[in-house]
Amino acid sequence: MTHLEPMPINDLMEYQFFIPHYQRGYRWTETQVLSLLKDIWEFNPQKEESFYCLQPIVVKKRNEEPKKDWYEVIDGQQRLTTIFLILKNLEAPLKGQNIKDLAYATREDSETFLRNINEADSNKYIDFKHIYNADKTIKEWFEKFNKDKTFETKLMLKLIDKTRVIFYEVDNKEDAYEIFTRLNIGKISLTNAELIRALFLRKWKEENIATDAFYLKQLQIASEWDQIEKKLQEDSFWYFIYNSSEAEKGKPKYATHIEYIFDLIKEKPSDQETYYTFNEYYEEFEESRKKYRCSRYG
Repeated sequence: MTHLEPMPINDLMEYQFFIPHYQRGYRWTETQVLSLLKDIWEFNPQKEESFYCLQPIVVKKRNEEPKKDWYEVIDGQQRLTTIFLILKNLEAPLKGQNIKDLAYATREDSETFLRNINEADSNKYIDFKHIYNADKTIKEWFEKFNKDKTFETKLMLKLIDKTRVIFYEVDNKEDAYEIFTRLNIGKISLTNAELIRALFLRKWKEENIATDAFYLKQLQIASEWDQIEKKLQEDSFWYFIYNSSEAEKGKPKYATHIEYIFDLIKEKPSDQETYYTFNEYYEEFEESRKKYRCSRYG
């Protein structure tokens, strides 16, 4: 069954991740690494329960060797590797803790290199070189704060407690390569709408044990979803409800128009992060699950 939740980095550290052959090696540049660091560091929660949300990491639990029972990373391996590198540079306040394991199928010695990054070995493979450069970028960024003795502790708390990734575990019967292809042809990111649809399906399945009933409902939801999106794609209807001046000319703000409806329902502020609407639905669904369990088993 699909598992979907905003997961604190602290919880992510309990997992073992495997980067399969169909993934390219690590390729993040200095700009991308610095952007992530700055976003995490500059995040100032207005409320105790607020958190900074990273884009989804899509995974599937492996049921074959190598790395049986590890989590195969279908999408998000660049972010995951960068998080590993940031945690590695926070070894002092974290007392050496990090993501439990992270390995690349294409490089048998990747686990060793990730934990013992050095310039000499960085020349063995192109992805090792990029990992070395990213690690160097993180170290140099840290040095800018060397006068602040509490900097690493502050960053650690923001990262492991106030930063979350959308952890999207697909059913292990699904074809991982097919999902990877869909997400990476033209680099289609998971939208709020897709994540919310997964929540609807998960919620319905939890409350309806009969498998046949679930699959019929799944078909119904998918069909009605497509009909709504088709109608919203009609210019005469779309521009009646959507102010075109809100988007750049020739670049629609929404990849799927149904997402705009969800943003309206949740009254998403313009200055909120990308996955604000999904997080709002997720919290609502979690509250309803608690009430459902109480009424059913209490």
